[in-house]
Amino acid sequence: MTASIGLSEVASLWMKSSAVLGEIVFGCCLFIFYKKRWLIYLNIIALFALSLFVKNSSHCFNLTIKT
Repeated sequence: MTASIGLSEVASLWMKSSAVLGEIVFGCCLFIFYKKRWLIYLNIIALFALSLFVKNSSHCFNLTIKT
């Protein structure tokens, strides 16, 4: 998916490592501050944005049928 937006192999690995680290930090924050509503809303917004990114950058989600 990162290759489809023009990133090199090294940049893709760096981006994947950063995403994993960010996900771990965000998960720890959710575990510690689970009563904070703004963090839950941020999580929902981030997951929605991630699904839009995957939809727009992956050809598997193209539902147009050409006959």
